[in-house]
Amino acid sequence: MMNIDVTKPWVDRTKSAVYLEQFASPYLGVAPAEFDITYQPQELPSTYVSIECCKSDELIGYPANPSNGGGGTDKQASRWAGIAETIERYSAVYIPEERISHGSAGAHDLVLPGGGTPFSAAQYRSEGFPYAPFSDAQGIPLIAASDVLAGTEVAVPAQWVFLNPRFADTATQVPRQATEQPLRQPLQPHLGQICYATSNGLACGPDMEEAFLSALLEAAERDAIMITWNAQWSAPLVDLESSPETRDFVRDYASRTNLEFAALDLTQVNGIPACLGTVTFYDGQRRRVLGVGGKASWTLGKAAVGALTEALLTMGYSRSVCEKRGVIPDDADFATTVLDLEDHVRLFASTKRVNESRWLTQSAERTDIGAAQAVAGSTPGQIAMHALEILRSSGIRCAGVDVTAPDIAETPLRVVKVVSDKLVPLSVGWKNRYNGFDRLFSVPSRLPGCRAVAREADLNPLPHPFP
Repeated sequence: MMNIDVTKPWVDRTKSAVYLEQFASPYLGVAPAEFDITYQPQELPSTYVSIECCKSDELIGYPANPSNGGGGTDKQASRWAGIAETIERYSAVYIPEERISHGSAGAHDLVLPGGGTPFSAAQYRSEGFPYAPFSDAQGIPLIAASDVLAGTEVAVPAQWVFLNPRFADTATQVPRQATEQPLRQPLQPHLGQICYATSNGLACGPDMEEAFLSALLEAAERDAIMITWNAQWSAPLVDLESSPETRDFVRDYASRTNLEFAALDLTQVNGIPACLGTVTFYDGQRRRVLGVGGKASWTLGKAAVGALTEALLTMGYSRSVCEKRGVIPDDADFATTVLDLEDHVRLFASTKRVNESRWLTQSAERTDIGAAQAVAGSTPGQIAMHALEILRSSGIRCAGVDVTAPDIAETPLRVVKVVSDKLVPLSVGWKNRYNGFDRLFSVPSRLPGCRAVAREADLNPLPHPFP
């Protein structure tokens, strides 16, 4: 069982960084190589530190995501974030064999994505679709997880947790960033594939409490973004002048870019303060480009700054990806061209796509940060427990899995994956959209000014732009 100590204070970042630095050794580190990527004149004054993962296949038998990183206005914090992201992706590849159950699921209290049907009936019927609804007869591998709020142990599909091709047909994986790609070909029936895993809800922290909180907030953030995008809800815009935190960020950093930016308040989607940051700009070909970023936190001010920072950093990422792989033509077939997260970004290097997404920032409503809802608590554990209570009040159940690799676990650092039966995860690829989650259809009717989303055909006809 995962125990969250609500009395444990925040960990001093300087002290915890000592352990991060251990894994950044160029000789023995999990994150042995780094590259500073500087911003261009029209971009956010910031530092992005790209981190290369070690050859994890030689250490733990499977390849981890090779390229990771962290970015922001503080160079040292960006570097530590990049190392932490590399550690989390590395850990999520390691499979603790002794914790994997291969028996019948009937004896377990299960938490399943979308209640066992994360995709729609139409998707399941489509030719060659590689996933099937959950069935106890499939005998899929399970791993124990902790329902922290209830204080009970549950079981979740291992294929939903680990970024490891072992739980899929590896022959169908895309070589580029193979451990984060959905399947493209049918599986053998005995493999029982019901979903695909991404880094959604995965976090590394200086201890269990902070790792769990970060993972939980990310899972809530992605749910808010996916529901907002699919419902085409023009959420209230955050009044960035309504708090010193956001006002200072705009003055010192965002305003220096001369870009169009906004922060959308998505708190009403699931009750956790969350923002979607949007940025629009022109590239070298005079195309309009949309960049987005997301963040959930215990206060709306922190969420707004985090979302805007990520959105502004996406500008440089979009430029790099489009230079390397090109843009996706406006007349492209989404099913064959939008296959990974880079494709989601490349699709929106398009004036046409940006114009089709203008609804994002068209709300007349403004949110005053000082009057906004916050998650109560003075420690990571307290905030996490209160966030769980907020989610449970909407019928949302969350569970945490400690996925810390053994070498990482020799330090206080911890890596946690948070999964939920109802929170909508970020989808990867157009054909593999998670269209079976009930909240995509039940929540929009409760959002002020949002159109009705009664069936799959009502969902946004465009893939999301999230990186």
